[in-house]
Amino acid sequence: MAVEQILLLIAAVSSLFVLIYNLFIQENVLYKFETKRRLGDVSADFLTYLSDVVSFTAFDGVLTKIRNYSLKIILCFTEGTAPEPLHKNLEHIWQMVRERKTLSDTNEITMWEQNFREKVGEVRINLSFYCGGLTKRDAKRITKK
Repeated sequence: MAVEQILLLIAAVSSLFVLIYNLFIQENVLYKFETKRRLGDVSADFLTYLSDVVSFTAFDGVLTKIRNYSLKIILCFTEGTAPEPLHKNLEHIWQMVRERKTLSDTNEITMWEQNFREKVGEVRINLSFYCGGLTKRDAKRITKK
């Protein structure tokens, strides 16, 4: 009889844990997973777009599109802004494209393209960290190179 009571108690406690998990924890876990997936999708689209920006000759609408992608990325963070250094790098990308609109000298454009590619690489590393691709140690090691 005591064994049956112990098994019944274990079943009741297990059911309680499952109920608590389903009511309180699962929703939070699913939300974080969905947000991380959405950040990964937006990040991939954004980086693909940035890789095309280098070959553009006309920059009408480019700043607006970069700002739109940045806002989609920022909205994935509960603080309402992207953490540093991602926030700083997103702003720097926008500033670089704004500067590119004024360049006309071939040497300046070539230098801008090289600097832009490097900055896009930094943004890629920052985003991959938040999308789950790198640990903090990996990100620090790569950015020091």
